[in-house]
Amino acid sequence: MHQYIGRVDQAAREVEALAMTDEEAKTFMLISRVGSGFDSLKQIIDQWDDTQFTWKNLCAALLTEDHRRKFDAAAMLTEHTEAQAFLAFKKNQKSKEKKTAINIPSSKSTDLVGAVPKRDLSEITCFRCQEKGHYSNKC
Repeated sequence: MHQYIGRVDQAAREVEALAMTDEEAKTFMLISRVGSGFDSLKQIIDQWDDTQFTWKNLCAALLTEDHRRKFDAAAMLTEHTEAQAFLAFKKNQKSKEKKTAINIPSSKSTDLVGAVPKRDLSEITCFRCQEKGHYSNKC
């Protein structure tokens, strides 16, 4: 945006050297060639009084809008990056919780990870015969 304003200013000075322009013409040239990306700002500027429509005010409005857009883009990128980092952290945290829930410490190193530890059969009651010491599938 700075370069564009500088080029328009230079073109206006060259035309002024030919005694064909004034500040108002330069201002109209700038607003007419700023591009379609600034259409919403153009509509706001169209409502300005003639006293407000000056080169200085127009340049300030265009630069402010340009900086706002750049800041918004950077802020959106930062928010997106922070959200991705947070989701990755949560996903990592959940996977760690699942791993700790599955990894039950056992006395044997050959046990499978996540295998249910064996209980003492003397505490087990068979659902079929109601006797202790075995499961119903062994009854």
